[in-house]
Formats: sequence, C-alpha cells, structure tokens
Amino acid sequence: MDKRFAFYFKDENYEIGLSNKNFDFPDFFEGKKYAILRQVHSDIVLKVEEPFSGREGDGLITDKENIYLIIKTADCYPLIFYNKEADFIGAVHSGWRGTYKNIIKSFKKKALEYATETMVKKYTKIIVGPGICGNCYEIKEDVLLFFKEAGFKDNIFKIKDKKIFLDVRKAIHHRLLAEGFKSENIDDINLCTFEDNSLFSYRKNKTDKRLYNFIKKKDNMKFQNKI
Repeated sequence: MDKRFAFYFKDENYEIGLSNKNFDFPDFFEGKKYAILRQVHSDIVLKVEEPFSGREGDGLITDKENIYLIIKTADCYPLIFYNKEADFIGAVHSGWRGTYKNIIKSFKKKALEYATETMVKKYTKIIVGPGICGNCYEIKEDVLLFFKEAGFKDNIFKIKDKKIFLDVRKAIHHRLLAEGFKSENIDDINLCTFEDNSLFSYRKNKTDKRLYNFIKKKDNMKFQNKI
C-alpha cells in the first residue's frame, strides 16, 4: 500500500485513491486535470464536462476520461462510484446532512442521464471510504429527530451514558439500498477518522486539514454499448 493512502487502486480502467495524512495535494495533482468543489453539505451533484474548481456542491459525476473527481473529507464519508457498463464515474461527500438530504438519490438521478435505471442499479460499484464511526459521532436530539422523521430505523443510533451517537455509515448503506444499488457491489473500507490517527478528524481536534478522495476514468476503456 502506498504510504499516502488509506486505500489506493489502479488498473487499466480506473485510478481510485482515499488519502491519509501523508498525502501532498499540490505534488500529486501537479499538471493533472481535476474537478474539485466548494463543499456545502448539500444534495447537489454536478456533471463534469471539463476541469474546474470552486463550484458549489457535494457530488460529481462524469463520463469523461482523464479528469480526477475529488472530494474532501475529515469525518464525513467519501463515496466513490464507478460503472464500467454504463460509462460513468462519480464521487460524493456525505456527512449527516448530505445523508439526511439524500445526496445518494441526487447522484442516482444524475446517473440516469448516462444509462437506464437497470444498468445504474445492477452495475454501479461503490466504495464507502473512511468516516467517523457510530461509536464516536455524538449528536444532539434534533439530529436524531431529523433522521427518525425521514424514516430511518433506530439501529442507526446508540444511547450511551445519556449521550446519543449516530452511525452515518449505516445510514449511508440504508440510502444506497433504498435507491436500488446492490449490496454485493458495495465495498466498505470501514475505517473511523476519529479513531485512526493516520486520518484527519474535525470532530477530534477541529483541524482545517482534509483527506483527498478521488477517482479517474482512464482513456483506454472499452465499453459496451448502452442499452
């Protein structure tokens, strides 16, 4: 494993990275094309036709080659999407707000501009990256009520010593399955940013540093015709 990453994968089709504290953004992305957002904890997903920076939103999707889609996190969850059959990739920033607002539904809606619903549901693979776990993410009662009113089950919450904890990872899985994505296509890295000292955690120490999570579709892919 590259010492700059919590997870890194590269083959003839994709390059995917979930960084750790050792990652140097300017060094890695020097001379490369990428799209990076001004993230606002929304359900906004943008189609990427060319490189850009600073547009407002929390999700990216494209069928373009050789453009890195970048999501920054420091307790919220990065979600990486790729669908070889439907010819698109995506990256989403999903903390409690994005999960509650259902940015996953917004992503799926954008994905349907590239392929049929059957192709999107059946062939999309998803990586759930590091984020703060359900044992560490304390919330107030108002957030609990938001999720209950949105139809989430009690198993995403834990009460300990009169404190309420939210399992955002579990809530994300709930959203993914509710939108029809297949459980067998979801790969969960299962690392907690609060517990793992190799990762940045805003909740732990109010850091302004971020983890960089990305995917790029390489230019030598051979796709089947869309159906």
